[in-house]
Amino acid sequence: MTSRYRHPGYITTVWSMLCGYPLFAVILHTWLLSTATAQLMGSTAMCDKEGEVIQLPFLAENPCISCVCKKKVVTCRRQTCPNLDGCALIITSLGIDCCEKCKSCKYNGEMHASGDRWVSPSHPCQVFQCQEGVVTATVLQCAPQCDNPVHIEGQCCPVCLGDGTTSMCTDSHGNKYSDGETFTSPEDPCINCSCENNKVICQKQACPVLSCPDVQTKIPEGECCPKCMAQRKVFDLGNRCLFQNEVYDDGETVLQDTCTTCMCLDSSVVCQKQTCPSISGCPDQDIIYPDDACCPRCKPQTCTYEDTIYQDGDTWNLGVCDSCTCTNGLIECRTQECPEIRRCPKDHDLQKLHGECCARCIERNAVCSVFGDPHYRTFDGRLFNFQGTCKYLLASDCEGRDFKIRVRNDGRGTDSFAWTKTLFITLAGYEVTLLQDYVVRVNRKDVKLPYLASPALEITMDQYLITVKTGIGLEITWDGDSFAEIFVSPRFKRKLCGLCGNYNGNRFDDYLTPSGTQAPDGRTFAESWKLGDSCLEKTERTFNFSCEKDQKAKKRATKECRVLKSQVFKPCRGVVDMWVYYRSCLTDACECPKKKLCACEAIEAYTRECRRQGVQIDYSPNKACGRPTCPDGAVFDVCVSACPRTCENMNQVKECRKPCQPGCQCPTGTVLHNDTCIEPSLCP
Repeated sequence: MTSRYRHPGYITTVWSMLCGYPLFAVILHTWLLSTATAQLMGSTAMCDKEGEVIQLPFLAENPCISCVCKKKVVTCRRQTCPNLDGCALIITSLGIDCCEKCKSCKYNGEMHASGDRWVSPSHPCQVFQCQEGVVTATVLQCAPQCDNPVHIEGQCCPVCLGDGTTSMCTDSHGNKYSDGETFTSPEDPCINCSCENNKVICQKQACPVLSCPDVQTKIPEGECCPKCMAQRKVFDLGNRCLFQNEVYDDGETVLQDTCTTCMCLDSSVVCQKQTCPSISGCPDQDIIYPDDACCPRCKPQTCTYEDTIYQDGDTWNLGVCDSCTCTNGLIECRTQECPEIRRCPKDHDLQKLHGECCARCIERNAVCSVFGDPHYRTFDGRLFNFQGTCKYLLASDCEGRDFKIRVRNDGRGTDSFAWTKTLFITLAGYEVTLLQDYVVRVNRKDVKLPYLASPALEITMDQYLITVKTGIGLEITWDGDSFAEIFVSPRFKRKLCGLCGNYNGNRFDDYLTPSGTQAPDGRTFAESWKLGDSCLEKTERTFNFSCEKDQKAKKRATKECRVLKSQVFKPCRGVVDMWVYYRSCLTDACECPKKKLCACEAIEAYTRECRRQGVQIDYSPNKACGRPTCPDGAVFDVCVSACPRTCENMNQVKECRKPCQPGCQCPTGTVLHNDTCIEPSLCP
């Protein structure tokens, strides 16, 4: 309810409307006419309630004037309308609203005035512009004006650094600019630059899409972007859009060409526009305009290097670290810089792979070891022992079925012990069997080493170890007796099953049975992976030192295993737990078959694990364990002559009637002399 005002009944008028003032008091007056002039006389209109709106009948149809009660006087204000001379699309209400408005933009629920420009918070090069109801979204094209621009985090375009002696900037032509000054590139009016604290930042201007028809646009002299030269007035169209000479419904595609795609979205035209990079350095005769592309480009120029022609943009390598690129007819070469890596994460090694310039941290292959009585160290590092004498699944790709390794154990005449006897390896197209005394079979036929079926399969021998390499990231070593190691690449992570565990980085869940449950102990776990029912398990024996009733065996076991507690292995004790291997060694030596050095495999397993962890151990178990250490120049083989050629017998023609045996032999054309392979001409 409006306040009542008091007046003496005279006709009212508004003096300030005649004078053009925005704020005025209502004057009650009468007109006194004379031949010379007209005069206004009267009194001020009064009101009662402070702050309330006063409705004046003679101002009811004027939306530009509003009156309120202020200090008991009716005070009116006239709304000031903005200057719209520079606006090409005006929204009018024909008197319903006081002021006409320049068409604004609505984007993502927010209103933006015509002329507003904003940057995406997640992408510093993504910019938006509002121009009379049209939102233009584009990606900035940087145009650095120096040869070695510097990238600054959080900024879109690189900057050209000055010499640091002054806050002024210098462009590529030597022109000086003050800090904060903006300027345009002499070669391209669309490249805008700014001087900011001795740094020059330049970028290609993105012209906004205009709402007016093309015939009403013009590029002012010396400027980059066209402008609408005529002004249009329209009613508010709701959520529809006026673009050029057409009205489009919400969601309708407005414009689509090789550079721009526009759509009417909630009363605003939203355009995705490609900004073309600068080609100011290209001669006019070399500028081409492809039919299927938005931007003109410079005709590609070729490069010639060592009689080879390269197209513009081609890159070629001079080596693993050096490469060259053809850019606008110029050859630019660079050397890759390698980052400094001081330390790699656990289970990673710093390696430089073939064909790569820089070394990087690469995850090691996981290893499962089988040694002694037998003891199993899983891929994740859990150690357990199991004396079963049947056939078991040692390791298998239970997901991709790429390989399967089975193992057969044998008691070798003991009451409660067992050792690995045979390994059965199944690959795509190959069945490899590793037996005792270095016998190797491929697809059920004995083979001589080396056996090469590269890249799928290679079987070689290095001194006393047979190595089986495959092309799938699987490698097996075997000593021809009972020691075995299985190496798998990280590609098999979380895909394996069997006695070697599941290889998921967690050793505490390695007792996973075929049914998917966790076994309570190593024996239950191992028996779950037994293959077939045609064998009997040995009596269960706990993993303890069991020589208490045989003092002679106890003394022998302690003597054979004490090397693990010596100074030789001290550097490794803080890296690999020695005590589990020491207990394994004592257990193996307690009920050891004749002619077998049972402590050797535990010592060998510990030595190899230390070396894998980067601890170099100055110890060779070959001599202590009766393994062949070949003389200089000699090589080990599973079948060598029992009558080796020496300086003394090299001229004899007597045939050797003894069977071949594993051992060392000198290469063809040499003879053995004083534990060294030499040429016959050097014999004394």
